[in-house]
This record gives sequence, C-alpha cells and structure tokens, in this order.
Amino acid sequence: MIPWAKSGILALVSLLISSACVPQSSGPRSAPPPPRETDALPRLPETYRMVHRIRLEVRGRSFDMIGYLAVRGGDWRAVAYSELGGRLFDFLCRPPRKEVLFAPKGLPHQPLREGVMNDLSRIFTSRPAPSPDRVETSVRIRSYCSVEGWPEAVPERLTIENRRWGYVMEVHLLRMDLRPVDDRAFRTGDGAT
Repeated sequence: MIPWAKSGILALVSLLISSACVPQSSGPRSAPPPPRETDALPRLPETYRMVHRIRLEVRGRSFDMIGYLAVRGGDWRAVAYSELGGRLFDFLCRPPRKEVLFAPKGLPHQPLREGVMNDLSRIFTSRPAPSPDRVETSVRIRSYCSVEGWPEAVPERLTIENRRWGYVMEVHLLRMDLRPVDDRAFRTGDGAT
C-alpha cells in the first residue's frame, strides 16, 4: 500500500470516530420507547419549540411540509412551509380561540379548526382541548427519542389519523428546543395577538 494512502485512511477513520462522539445539543436522539402503550401520549414540557417533517393526506390531496410549533402552556402556534419555502398553513391557538391565519385556497377552515387544531392541542400541549364523546382520531407513536434537558422520551415518529375529517398526518420530529417561548411567537402579522 502507498504510505500516504495508509495515513489518509487512518486520518479519515479517526475523523469519523471523533465526529460520531460529538454531543448533539438540540436534536433528537434515538431512545427506546418508554414502558407504555404505543398510542399513549407522553408528558411534554410546559414550553418548547419543535420542528417536524410532515406529510398530510386529506381527501385526495397531499402536502409535504416542514412544520414549526411553539408551545407555552395551552397556547401554541404552528406554521408549515412547503419544501420550497412557501407558507402552507398558519394556526394560532389561545384557548378558547382557534384561528386559521393561513391555509391553501379552497381548503375549508372548519376541519382545520375542529380536526387538525384539536388534534395538535391534544398531542402537543400540557392543557389539551377536551376530547369529544366519540373517538375520531387515532394517534400511533412509532418511535421515541430523548431530548437534552427533558427527562422523558418524546414522540419522534407518529401517525395521526382523523376519521371524521378524513386526513392522515405522518409526523417526524427533526428538532426540539426547550428555551422559553415569549409572546412574539403568538403575534400575527398586524401585531395583534
């Protein structure tokens, strides 16, 4: 073997080993699922931000997006963008108010408020909206991960299926940030909250 090639291979192996040991501060890390049912919703922090990759299929239409979620208690804001950066959805929930600030043309707001927004409240907030008498939504958590600074595993991959409104969301957690969320996250474009 050529001497410089051998040292190059050793340098590459050394670099790969050292980069594998660098701690990740804000991204999810794989973790075994906690000892509970796969559709049981875990406890989440009072305040946090998440970034998700989402695939939403609703009555023949399909949307691939990156979703940003800011939660503080029962208040939350979710904004989703297409993979090319166009805004697809913007939801603001400050109970009892639920507002669809932006959605694709022709998509009715009632299923978004009564379906998607209720489902997001139930899954991602510490003060979920009351569940209806009939179970219309199933949540299947496929995997969990650990996040630095939070003692419990959080859902990493989940499927949300709402039978009443006819949609399925495949959600994959990309990042979770536990820093406090302030009022700026809940302001709309005109400065009102």
